[in-house]
Amino acid sequence: MLRPSRWRWSSAEERAKNTNIDTSLIEAYLTSDKPVHCRRTLDQYSYYMLETTESRDLDQVVYKEPRGEKARDERIPPGARHRPVIMIDQLWLWILPDGTLPSTADAGEPYNLKRRLEMALFDDPSESPIQSVDDLVQAILKTCLDFFKCEGPCGVKFQDCFQYSISDIAEDEAKMYTKYKQTVKFLEALGPAAFSNEKHIDTFSQVTNETKRLVEIMDIQDELSIVDSVLVTQKNVLQMLIQQMHKRSDSDKKSKQKIDATMLSALRDSSRIQEAIRVVENNISSVAEMIGSAKRVQEDVTLLPTSPGRWQINY
Repeated sequence: MLRPSRWRWSSAEERAKNTNIDTSLIEAYLTSDKPVHCRRTLDQYSYYMLETTESRDLDQVVYKEPRGEKARDERIPPGARHRPVIMIDQLWLWILPDGTLPSTADAGEPYNLKRRLEMALFDDPSESPIQSVDDLVQAILKTCLDFFKCEGPCGVKFQDCFQYSISDIAEDEAKMYTKYKQTVKFLEALGPAAFSNEKHIDTFSQVTNETKRLVEIMDIQDELSIVDSVLVTQKNVLQMLIQQMHKRSDSDKKSKQKIDATMLSALRDSSRIQEAIRVVENNISSVAEMIGSAKRVQEDVTLLPTSPGRWQINY
């Protein structure tokens, strides 16, 4: 999910209340087979062995892209208090036989699940009204899984930020290569006198820009790989949920108990979960495409002929 890198609680009392609730929840499931995990940044999720990931968190693509460093989106000024950061969170969802659907949502976050559900259900006239447990399950899953269409602070979108960043580096790489060819052409025109032109020759050993772009594109690939691992986990969990639905349905048939079909529709009908899996698979494909683009850009930057040993002058 996208959330502001900093936020304010409405009151100290509310903050203390929510903190106590969160602490109690974590302590209760701390030694469970399926423990509760705190909301974490991408790097906290992947590099959990590090003492701190603050510098890595502030280097996130979605954090830097709208900050003004790329001068693309001026809606978020450099000194803005709120900037987007990608977070990894858990969704706890219980489907009870009586049709009750308890879940969890962080009330302290302005971009929490509850708020996003309200926006989807009440602010979007194109959405169908909730008429059953099935509808509510589908709405929750769609809100949580359709991450690429989710807008964070100031309308920032995950996919746009990564595509813009990759395109920017590719454009810089093309400019550096063009500059290299112009320099080579200039030195070729000088003939033997080119070797005394230290100013232009030295430019071949100045790889600061190339190194910076290489680090950036590698960071992008790293973040996309982490996102991909989360998406794969989502798909696996949804597939396990379908299996549990089928087992529960088979058990109900064997017991021959009279159970309201409406109440158990969410357990017996896996079509909505299949739809959620398709959303995740589309997200996985999109991330794979961006990883491929980033890899090609990295290869191009790596192959830039900027070192003295990789150029020659023909007479």
